Amino acid sequence: MARLNRLVVPGEVHLVRQAAAAGLAPFDDPGECDAFLASLRRAATERGVAIHGYCLLPDSWLLLGTPSQADSLGKMMQAISRWFVAGYNRRHARAGGLWRSRFTAAPLSAAHVVDVLIYLEQAPVRAGLVGAAAEYPWSSAPHHASGARDPIVSGNPALWALGNTPFEREASHRRLLETGITAQARSQIEDRLLMGWAWADSKVLAQWAAAGRRTTPLARGRPRRSKNQSVPI
Repeated sequence: MARLNRLVVPGEVHLVRQAAAAGLAPFDDPGECDAFLASLRRAATERGVAIHGYCLLPDSWLLLGTPSQADSLGKMMQAISRWFVAGYNRRHARAGGLWRSRFTAAPLSAAHVVDVLIYLEQAPVRAGLVGAAAEYPWSSAPHHASGARDPIVSGNPALWALGNTPFEREASHRRLLETGITAQARSQIEDRLLMGWAWADSKVLAQWAAAGRRTTPLARGRPRRSKNQSVPI
């Protein structure tokens, strides 16, 4: 079966995920984390992607961002590979690709931005790397929850509803990081967005699908036969 093109909707927030090749953990090294974030900041700025949140895990990374053009995400990822991956290979005297496979990306509606951001920033806690998300230095959590300014991160209107002032928004964000998201929201993120499928209401999904790419997976199994359909011999 032919591989579907990614669904990229300019001006909408997307969840992006990339994993390292088996056996590699490039972000175990703080120096590599710094190098990657420098490449990410440059690539996002030059290729037109607003970054709203991110998290580096030892063997993978997650990103929440808004592309300005349909090809902005792809161009950003290509630039990161040219700058960071090439440098990583030189520093570690290796050759070849660093990533396990192509990256996944999927759009989501504004109603889900906060849930997805909290999920992303809680990843180090789920992985047992820290006890509190805001303590993890290689994510956007300190920016959103403790007031540490991160030049990579751009604001998003969905986050303004968390409070009228920066102090109120930070306090609300800390509470959300502590309480987490619902099991239903987590399921939608893991079963849809991380698999490359959009998360929005049916009307929005239909609008995005009109661009020519399916927004939901096909039902599993063979199509149900109608009552009048003959059984093949």
